[in-house]
Amino acid sequence: MSVDLLPKLQRLLDSPGFKEKAQAFSSELVKSLLTEAETAGYSGSTDGSEEFNESDDDKGKGTSTSRRTLTRRDPLQGVHLGGSRKRKAEYGENGGKRRRSGDEDEREEEARDLETLLLSALSRIRNGNRGGPKARGSRRSIADLTDLRKQIISTSIHMQSSGLVLHTSGNVSIRVPSAPDLMLVTPTGMDYKALKPSDIVLMDFKGRPYNSGQRKPSSEWRFHGDIYLRRTDVKAIVHTHSTFCTTMSCLRQGIPAFHYMVGAAGGSTIRCAKYGTYGTQDLSDAAVEALKGRKACLLANHGMIAVGKDLKSALKLAEIVENLCEMYWRSLQATGGPVILDDKEMDIILKKFKSYGKQPKSCC
Repeated sequence: MSVDLLPKLQRLLDSPGFKEKAQAFSSELVKSLLTEAETAGYSGSTDGSEEFNESDDDKGKGTSTSRRTLTRRDPLQGVHLGGSRKRKAEYGENGGKRRRSGDEDEREEEARDLETLLLSALSRIRNGNRGGPKARGSRRSIADLTDLRKQIISTSIHMQSSGLVLHTSGNVSIRVPSAPDLMLVTPTGMDYKALKPSDIVLMDFKGRPYNSGQRKPSSEWRFHGDIYLRRTDVKAIVHTHSTFCTTMSCLRQGIPAFHYMVGAAGGSTIRCAKYGTYGTQDLSDAAVEALKGRKACLLANHGMIAVGKDLKSALKLAEIVENLCEMYWRSLQATGGPVILDDKEMDIILKKFKSYGKQPKSCC
């Protein structure tokens, strides 16, 4: 970044109306960067590398490839700056012609992406966070999250001791109340009983860690993040491989209204999501779809997900759904199977569930 831009940047960070001014500033800076990159013969790649076409001076000197690639970590997390004096010195003034796609729309899209990334970086600088994603709420220190981390650990241990999970299967997460675009999630492959608060991973919904040096998150972090992104009402998520939920999911059968408690999951049925390989976007998309208008769903050939306003309610629902799956499976063993409640009755049940188990605030 040019030295003469630094005073302007400092004034911007300290001024009111920061977001609007940052938008205008980033637009101006992106145009400057792209012009500089074109002059320097730079082509930004989306995978974090910087590519230079082979110059005429390079040809015939025994180079084995048509271009050289330099990969480095960018301090603005994906905003790739080209044409710096350092690189000009390293590659020479004839650094090669910029690779062109011939598609101006693609170049404009790249400029918009750079602008968005730069705006995010500027916001993080203003909030004193140069490493991970910007939190929308007031930033909390790691110590402030200790109680939430302990809640996740106790929930995970309870799932294990109650038989909802075996060994390290399943996972738990909670949306950070003070930063609703961040979540705390269990790490992958660790014994729940051996977890320490510092083992719980703080990250955003796209899989980016908030701090460096953290544990690797659960392989299922993706559907946790996508559910939080699409469901602002969800504050906590529990994923289990409990016996009867998994049994029904392997049959790829949802749970119909054989019992009124099915309504506890938010609808007249508990759906079974389409199959997707664990840890993939396909599984996440299927889970989000199955959870529309619901608080729980089964995952085909996998297990179940329960969501709630907090960990206590999500865990309670996971136990209810496991019990419902067991009762439904047992009722299927009888000739003819269970009698299913009709939609009219379930509409009544769902209305009653809105006040089910709630005590008046003025009581006691």
